[in-house]
Amino acid sequence: MLERASAIESGRARGGRTPTGDVGVQIGELRGWSLLQVAGFAGTRTRVDEVVSAVYGRAVPVRIGTAVHAGALLLMRTGPEQLWIIGPGDPMAAEGVLRGDIAPGMGGVVSLSHSRTRLVLEGPKARDVLAKGFPIDLHPHVFAIDQFALTGLDHMPVLLLRSGPDRYELLAMRTFALTVWDWLTDAALEFGYELSA
Repeated sequence: MLERASAIESGRARGGRTPTGDVGVQIGELRGWSLLQVAGFAGTRTRVDEVVSAVYGRAVPVRIGTAVHAGALLLMRTGPEQLWIIGPGDPMAAEGVLRGDIAPGMGGVVSLSHSRTRLVLEGPKARDVLAKGFPIDLHPHVFAIDQFALTGLDHMPVLLLRSGPDRYELLAMRTFALTVWDWLTDAALEFGYELSA
């Protein structure tokens, strides 16, 4: 199978910048992962949720904006009848089981892996960098770990996930990924940034 090409390779090639010698954040791209969108119809959400819960052994989140861990996977409620499942591998383990257990009249399972780029921003100044462009409250008491927002950065739709105390992941459409990368590096310049492996 062909390896997915990076949408931000030219941005990574420019390297990090530490004008004052300080490193406030690290910026990188996560590779080797998959993204499934599982959606039911208005009357089948409960059945679809039950299938996903049975396959992964973990109750799916009920509230939009909440993510739960199921081993190495992340289950995210992105809409009233829609889940995103992020995990290692391509294709993701159990993808075939989900496709078999969710009949066409019940819902659908679609791979979005090749349509998104997954960026990571980490460090003591990560929240300060994001606050320059994301129109949401990023205070830790409001935007907790494993919480996410489907939001925007300038004209670009982005899913922003807080995955650790000073760690955020951004899922951007491939067509906007390099622009998001350039925005991040520009916003991080005053704090200094390095590229993470």
